[in-house]
Amino acid sequence: MPTTEHSEEEIDDLYEKIEHLLELDDDTKGKDCTVAIGDFNAVVGKGNEDACVSHYDSGYRNVGGQMSVDFCKRR
Repeated sequence: MPTTEHSEEEIDDLYEKIEHLLELDDDTKGKDCTVAIGDFNAVVGKGNEDACVSHYDSGYRNVGGQMSVDFCKRR
């Protein structure tokens, strides 16, 4: 995942590529579990949000963390 030194556009482009790969797998929905893992350079912080973030937290959320939470909510 691009770091904070990269532009927001570069980060958005990578999220779009991941979304596209997951959409290719939509015909298996309900049959398989697809997991996207890796170092997303994100601190998601605290708060229970739609089963995406638990109450076990680091105390704050950075921009990358918010992007990761938004991605998980969409998927």
